[in-house]
Amino acid sequence: MTKHSLEDRIGFNGQAPKPGAGADQSARDYINLKLAARGYPILGEEEDFPFLDMARSLLLNFQERLRQLKTSGPRWTRSEGPVGKDEAIAR
Repeated sequence: MTKHSLEDRIGFNGQAPKPGAGADQSARDYINLKLAARGYPILGEEEDFPFLDMARSLLLNFQERLRQLKTSGPRWTRSEGPVGKDEAIAR
């Protein structure tokens, strides 16, 4: 087994990736995933992107958590305890 440098193992060898069908499909999957995560329409048909279909439940979970954070917001109160009067503590 040959030993490879760290740069080669993580894919950072100073060369740009070669264009090709695989790289293009990965880029489209990534872009559509980012669009879907932000609630924007994707490019193309959803059935053409199985990765997006697989990630749909994670995206819905992420969007629901984001919605809950926006509606509830942080609840801050002043502490009279050992932290001090002027320290804000999240409850």
